[in-house]
Amino acid sequence: MKVIDTPKLLTLHAEARKRNHSRFLAPGVVDRLDPGGRHVISGTTCLVADGAAVRCLLFLKLKDREMPLEAWLDIVTDAYNAIPEHVEEKAPEEPVKEEGPWERLCKALRNKLGNDWRKDVTVTLRADTLSWLVHLAERGINARAEDFRSEAKEAGARGLDASSVASLSSWSMDLDDWVAKIVAALDAKPSKSKK
Repeated sequence: MKVIDTPKLLTLHAEARKRNHSRFLAPGVVDRLDPGGRHVISGTTCLVADGAAVRCLLFLKLKDREMPLEAWLDIVTDAYNAIPEHVEEKAPEEPVKEEGPWERLCKALRNKLGNDWRKDVTVTLRADTLSWLVHLAERGINARAEDFRSEAKEAGARGLDASSVASLSSWSMDLDDWVAKIVAALDAKPSKSKK
């Protein structure tokens, strides 16, 4: 594959006309070429004019059209050979994103429980960490509620849709249930060990 700019294409086109080759660009196409465009020489089919030219399939960038226009042009063999092959530039590799705490937890839960997460998990946490997690969860729910309200306002709705209300209610109930379990565990009397 080779890529050329519009001035180069016009030079090749003029040479094809001058040499009276049978494939050159129609006048209406020449007028529509994007002056700053780049055009792809996709491939060749055969030698023409006793090997003096190469018949090439082009994809042209036009001013008035998003999709490239397919066209044929007989390009002088020496001129064709002088056009370098286009080498695709590799996009810079994106830095590897490290998994955050939530993603690591989800992976661990999936590995242990599969897709059924509606199971109790017993862990031991420091009280200050537990308090902070509940605080962050509550703030997160409130922030999401604000997002839902903003989205509804931008959409011209009078209030939250049923899906948003259901999500907020579910999250709030889960958090309340979590806190209730913590409080119940703290209030529980330690069992007497058997001697």
